[in-house]
Amino acid sequence: MKRLLLFIWIWFILFTVTVYGQTSRVVIEGSDENPLIATFSERSIIYGSMRDVAEALDLGFYYAEDTKKIELKTTRYRLKATGENPFVVVNDIASGAESVYQLPVNVIVAGDDLFVPMNDFAKFLDIVLPATVRFEHTKRELIVGDLRDEHHIDITGMEVEERKNGYLIRLKSNRRVKDFSGFYREDGWFYLTLVGAHVDVDAIKNFQPTTPVRRVIPEQSPTSFQLAVQLNREVHSTDVFRDPQNDDIVIALHKKVDPSELTQTYLPVTPGRATDRSRDRWMLDVIVIDPGHGGKDPGTIGVRGTREKDVTLAISKKLGEMIRNNMPETKVVFTRETDEFVELYRRGQIANEAGGKLFISIHANSTPRKPAPQNGFEIYLLRPGRTEEAIRIAERENAVIKFEEDHEERYAHLTDENFILVSMAHSAYIRYSEQFADILQNKISNNTGVNNRGVRQAGFYVLVGASMPSVLVEVGYLSNSGEERFLASDAGQQEIAESIFKAVQRYSEEYETMFDTTAGF
Repeated sequence: MKRLLLFIWIWFILFTVTVYGQTSRVVIEGSDENPLIATFSERSIIYGSMRDVAEALDLGFYYAEDTKKIELKTTRYRLKATGENPFVVVNDIASGAESVYQLPVNVIVAGDDLFVPMNDFAKFLDIVLPATVRFEHTKRELIVGDLRDEHHIDITGMEVEERKNGYLIRLKSNRRVKDFSGFYREDGWFYLTLVGAHVDVDAIKNFQPTTPVRRVIPEQSPTSFQLAVQLNREVHSTDVFRDPQNDDIVIALHKKVDPSELTQTYLPVTPGRATDRSRDRWMLDVIVIDPGHGGKDPGTIGVRGTREKDVTLAISKKLGEMIRNNMPETKVVFTRETDEFVELYRRGQIANEAGGKLFISIHANSTPRKPAPQNGFEIYLLRPGRTEEAIRIAERENAVIKFEEDHEERYAHLTDENFILVSMAHSAYIRYSEQFADILQNKISNNTGVNNRGVRQAGFYVLVGASMPSVLVEVGYLSNSGEERFLASDAGQQEIAESIFKAVQRYSEEYETMFDTTAGF
């Protein structure tokens, strides 16, 4: 027994030395100090000390020895984490509202401290702190923007403006909301989520219904604001965007849009799928797998010569086999099954003609210069890019059109100015695309250990034509030598394929429930 205790004590000492042997800097905008956080790395994940984070950011800190729980406190929130547990709980102190989130890995206990995956934990800090927060993996730095008053109100009210072809619902903003998304259901309800936003809920509740708004239901949670708007039936489609002049969030309500005119103007896709109300329309019976590139288009080339088109086809075939073997009632359709070139617009056509209910486009990433340390997977939804990096990646993937005949005429209208109109056609599916993307990032992160770079938005042409929930996944960086070896190996491809398959399984379990959900919160 004494030997066992001695072994445990030695292991603990060695582990503690390993943990505290690495550090990350905290870079706070407007401050000359750069405090340090104890960190360690495991399977490409950097874990950081919650105690050190609290001290660096001047947050309240409490550790419960018996339950292995740590609580960080700001003037507005309590943020709680528990050792050997992946869940983070955020409480709004004033209202008592609570949100629960799941990290991709468990929190690790070390002495009287907890260590959390910094890349993911920074996302929670970005929401609960009155500042932008992000973790730079390659530099091992926690970047914190200029801290502001925590009692600010971001959205102060709501207005409706009439236009010739529809209406604009304007949410008046005091500052730039960190992120937002919205979707419109066929039953006439529009749902909006503002991440990290604080709203004058009473002002929204006091909004007087007016054409075309019949009812509004606001709900403030600790980390986001959700708004449900019941609309008159004259509204055919919607879109949500940020006003570049003043940072207001604007919901565009379009009275009438002819889907055939919209899609034929930009890409030859099958019209009318989003308005089919039959129950069969929503059965998850056809999954379309799209291996990126192929034939004369090799895609990006890795440091050791690995071709993107080979990696994507290998992963796609493994994924298709798993679905066929384990989900026999689900049909698998490939946009290509061999090393052949398939035009981007044709991939969407194949998906629509097959009656696809989920479109998964598989790609591999790269940096302009090789080799490079940048690594990790990313998942993209169809929206105009919000960051320079997302725009750059979309431009690289879209460059394949140069291999297509008559591409200048075919894609002439897919300009930055008009792209928002094209992506409008996907507003009916965005909730389900987001749902699958969220499941997918958790599965890949948990099953492979590949760095999770999150869910992003960009204007990928290949997603435009598919009239169904759609995602594009960049499975890793071929410009990173280590990640290239992983993606080129049979074992690595198998891990990625299994992760995507598990996400498909989980999504299929939730799919019917999601479509049966009634209006309201």
